[in-house]
Amino acid sequence: MENQWKTEGVRKVCNIPKLRGIKESYEWLKQQDPDTELKLRGYKTLIEQGKIPSVRRGRKYLIDIDTLPEAIKHWVESEAIKQEPQIIATQSALPRSATERKRGGGKYGQVKAIG
Repeated sequence: MENQWKTEGVRKVCNIPKLRGIKESYEWLKQQDPDTELKLRGYKTLIEQGKIPSVRRGRKYLIDIDTLPEAIKHWVESEAIKQEPQIIATQSALPRSATERKRGGGKYGQVKAIG
């Protein structure tokens, strides 16, 4: 069995996960990367969807900040792999905007007045 205790000076400290709430873990993330474009709402959504591992206690989500960087890196890599084929497939099937259509109404598809 793996040793879960680490020695800090003279005393022994249990190596337990550093669990934080959503706001606290987001603030920690912002301290690590102040220029991040990931907003709090998007961060909450990732947690609620299970893309960032968490433990739920009642209404509160607890996130281990020791594993947070790896979880975000894994999410970014998996999203990049998913989106590559979609870009190629959708480029040929893009619908033309209303202004590019040859027939039809006005800019937003309204019927043009006669006269």
